Amino acid sequence: MQSLSIEQSVRRNWTEDEVTLALVLYVQMSSGQYTHGNPYVIKLAQQIDRTPNAVALKLSNLMRLDPKHARKGVSGMSHGSKIDEAVWHRYIGDDPQTADLTRLFDAAERIGEEKGISEDVYVPGFKSIKVPDPMAKTERFYLAKTRLHQDMFRNAVLSSYGWKCAITGLSERSLVEAAHIRPWKDSSEMRLQPSNGIALSVTMHRAFDKNLLGISPDMKCEFSRELLRSVAEGSAAAEFLAQLNHQSLQMPEKFQPNRDFLSERYQEYLNTERNR
Repeated sequence: MQSLSIEQSVRRNWTEDEVTLALVLYVQMSSGQYTHGNPYVIKLAQQIDRTPNAVALKLSNLMRLDPKHARKGVSGMSHGSKIDEAVWHRYIGDDPQTADLTRLFDAAERIGEEKGISEDVYVPGFKSIKVPDPMAKTERFYLAKTRLHQDMFRNAVLSSYGWKCAITGLSERSLVEAAHIRPWKDSSEMRLQPSNGIALSVTMHRAFDKNLLGISPDMKCEFSRELLRSVAEGSAAAEFLAQLNHQSLQMPEKFQPNRDFLSERYQEYLNTERNR
């Protein structure tokens, strides 16, 4: 593209909209994906007339603003953009554990609409859904928006765990889901907080939802007596659960689970366990 060759010879400052789109991609990918060869890095670069190298570098520079990475010595470019900091603090804040990504996702949608950038550019793996024609316009809008935000939340949570179940380490993507600590239906104001999510395999997710599995505030798993009694003594399943019981979960790269959410949910598990 001609615009890319221009960028190589004439440095062009990043705009807030461009940094915002980069941040949206940042929260949905793991650090190992911030490379110029990543197809989503390439797609975004094409849409904003940047080189893939420039987008990859921007993602790395955003990483330096994450307190968890900063503690590990990740510094990015020493003279990172002030716009990077402004956009980060506007949408993430000082503590990613309390970040609600609703405003960031809304901003990405607005920018995409204004610049003609489709959702599959800034939402990895996104596939648009067909909404029934008879449905009212407002209902179609709400359904499409909800689906988009769910996909973005899912990416944010799963990428933080490297797309692996935090309990079993299972890494088959089709079998790993983003589980809400506080249920989706009961926590509308926390639905898009990645710290309200944990990557769990399909089986562990179902067990968690049914309080057959508890996760303590210090990130240790505990299987209920009912679940342990349901497997035959000496079986492979019994041995598997015994090995995992009371073990620490894998910690995420970013968006560590909120301890208050975990404490509240763990208490619910304990109450259920006492009443069984």
